[in-house]
Amino acid sequence: MTTMNNMDKKIKYLERELWILAWNASVQHAALYKNGAWQNQKDQIDRFRNRVICHIKGNIIPQYTEVVEESRHCKNIRALIDYANQVDTGILGKDGYKYGVAQKVLNLALKYY
Repeated sequence: MTTMNNMDKKIKYLERELWILAWNASVQHAALYKNGAWQNQKDQIDRFRNRVICHIKGNIIPQYTEVVEESRHCKNIRALIDYANQVDTGILGKDGYKYGVAQKVLNLALKYY
C-alpha cells in the first residue's frame, strides 16, 4: 500500500512539473499579461493558470485518446482560447489569450502525456 501511495505522489509531482514546463514555455515570449500584472497580480495569474490547466486536463486532453483530425485539434485550440478569455480576471493584455500560446501549451501537454 505504501509503495503505491509513493508512486501516486511521484506521478502527481511529475505531472505538476510537466505542466509548469508547458505553461512557462507557452507564455515566455508572448507578452500575454498586462504591464505590471506579473508583479502586482501574481495571485490572479496563479488562479487563471490553474483554471486553464484544469480545463485542458478535464475537457480537452480526454478527447485525444484516439487520433484527432487537424480540424478538431484547431477547434480545441479555439475552444481553449474562448475559455481562457472568459475566465480572465483582467490580467491579460489587449490581445487576450493568444492562439500561439494556446497552441503551444496544448501541444506540449499532449507531447508530455
